[in-house]
Amino acid sequence: MSLETTTTPEGLRIYVDTIPTAETAKINAFVGVGSVHEPDKLAGISHALEHCVHISTNLFPNDQALDEFTGINSLTANADTFYNRTCYYATGPYVEPNMRRLGQILFQPTFDPTYIPNEMSTVTREGLERRDDVYQLHYIASDYALFGKPYGRNVGGYADKINFTPNQMKKFYKKHYTMSNMAIVAVGNIRLEEVLQYTERYFDHTQTKKLHVTPPLPEGMDVTTTGLLGAGSSAVVRIASPMDKSFVDKYIDNKIAYKAAIQAMNALCYQRFRTDTGIAYDSEVSLNDINDLNAWSIVGDANVGAEKIKTTESLFRDIFSRTSNTYSEAAIASAVGSTRSDILCSMDSVEDRTELYIQNLEQQTEPRDLRQVAQSAHNLQHDSVRTAIDEIVEYMGNHPPITHITGPKKAMKSVDRMIGVHEIA
Repeated sequence: MSLETTTTPEGLRIYVDTIPTAETAKINAFVGVGSVHEPDKLAGISHALEHCVHISTNLFPNDQALDEFTGINSLTANADTFYNRTCYYATGPYVEPNMRRLGQILFQPTFDPTYIPNEMSTVTREGLERRDDVYQLHYIASDYALFGKPYGRNVGGYADKINFTPNQMKKFYKKHYTMSNMAIVAVGNIRLEEVLQYTERYFDHTQTKKLHVTPPLPEGMDVTTTGLLGAGSSAVVRIASPMDKSFVDKYIDNKIAYKAAIQAMNALCYQRFRTDTGIAYDSEVSLNDINDLNAWSIVGDANVGAEKIKTTESLFRDIFSRTSNTYSEAAIASAVGSTRSDILCSMDSVEDRTELYIQNLEQQTEPRDLRQVAQSAHNLQHDSVRTAIDEIVEYMGNHPPITHITGPKKAMKSVDRMIGVHEIA
């Protein structure tokens, strides 16, 4: 069936993709609040809240009761927080208990102070572990250099400052957890009529206020090169240029062609870094659209020896200057085929289909019927890919990128500004 959509009088958006042959359904509750909506003094509270709404609710007095209900009803459940949203989801064969569970988490948390201090300790431990992930820190620090806070800040906040009180979380929850700031994405053996029936039964329809929270404008650093100290002899290098609104709009309107363009440019990247020079095992170019759309970028990434920074920058400048007429027809055809395969394969499971719709919501676009997306993939033309390559090249020529390096001291010779871990995580 096609994607069915509706909006309730309270502003809750509902998207249902019925797959009659599926044995289960995944129901994802998308709440439009994440780390970019937090003031710096409350950095990480969206993630902390995600950890705490399930601890105690009106129906489930503690997390053990909720876990037992989840298992008894054959549900596999989890949640996660991102830059501009928090998601609660569960997959299972039965719709009613899934929706009842969501209704409790979204609208009936009690924030029992008995359990919250220990959960804050758990979230702090999670934050300290994230500080050991050099690659994650590298990418966050790069966004910090390009866009400033809150875009260049760990979604979980600062590991040494995570100690929110029940009252702080309750206040943040009451502001953001309203039906007008939510969407339900349901995929599998589920019908729109069922979702409407159970939202009417289990969701709080008294929360009708409209929420308008505008993230701050990006304020990047006025530098050419930034750095983050790391151990070892290798350097992780990112060459990146922020996308302006005009390019973001262009990319969203023709995303499949741009994805194929990046496929072609990645093949060139592999050739230049591995086949021609042998200086990197891992390297790629990408259109980085995982942050809030105010903080998207065009990037080149490579892991190289600490003495190869200048060579890396030179290779990326070469890649980002190659217009489409330097690519063979076979190279473009290969990129088109690979992109088509990636897109079509992502439509063959409940999990993947759900993720596609959630990505649309994250990018503040209306989820599209996947049959239309599939048709666009089948109809992708070589000329469209060449045009996208040329537009990327032109943009990078007009918007010189900055370099961000994570590595040992000898990789930092040309760095204008060092970034401390405490600034971003």
